[in-house]
Amino acid sequence: MFAGLFHVDRKRRASGYIILGLFLLALGFLVRARPGWTLRAKALSQSNAEAPKQRIEGEVIVLNWTGFEPREISRSAGPFLLLISNYSHLPVATLVLEREGKAIRSILLAENKRHWSDTVDLPSGTYILREATHSNWYCKINLK
Repeated sequence: MFAGLFHVDRKRRASGYIILGLFLLALGFLVRARPGWTLRAKALSQSNAEAPKQRIEGEVIVLNWTGFEPREISRSAGPFLLLISNYSHLPVATLVLEREGKAIRSILLAENKRHWSDTVDLPSGTYILREATHSNWYCKINLK
């Protein structure tokens, strides 16, 4: 009669140990990764301290299973942060930035790399960001 009661208690205790183990494992990964974070933060703060403070705008473009969102961006020319998030579920997304039919830049997003960002400084004009294997997936970028 009491044997079943102790058996349930063992299951709960075992699941508690599993949860505790996973928590400690995650904590270990965070502690191990933290020195890299602090070094990077120090490097960024040093580089920011030397450079004059300049505010930079950004544009976010999402590639999903139906194409790019938004389909068109209009903004003033000059440097801006371009962030592209890949939610298309393609094994590899090859993005091409074109001006007047000529490729300016190519970006390769593997399945395990969902985000890409860089500061771009393009002259005025009309640009097309497209996915190489899907001709109807594009985003038009107008810089004035």
